[in-house]
Amino acid sequence: MESSWKRAEFLAKEMKEFFDNARVQNAPLLIDWGTRWIRLLDDSESNRGNVVVTRQFQRYTPAEAAIRDCYDAFLDGLERFSSYVQTGLINVRQLRPYL
Repeated sequence: MESSWKRAEFLAKEMKEFFDNARVQNAPLLIDWGTRWIRLLDDSESNRGNVVVTRQFQRYTPAEAAIRDCYDAFLDGLERFSSYVQTGLINVRQLRPYL
């Protein structure tokens, strides 16, 4: 029983860290919206870090690279959780409340 509790505690900590990442938070916005203002850059920029993001815009200028970084952080986290499942540290059922 203690092992199950520790695994659940571990997973909750990992999921919190995952979803606290600003790039991960931006990823669903980038996926779901065709055009939207999204904070991607430093506040020191004239637009307070906000960028109008469109599907065509998601390429590799500095702002576009920041967008890609959001996707990378999101997908890297999912890959990490997949490895936890594959090694038996957690199971898919334990991930369902989070994803």
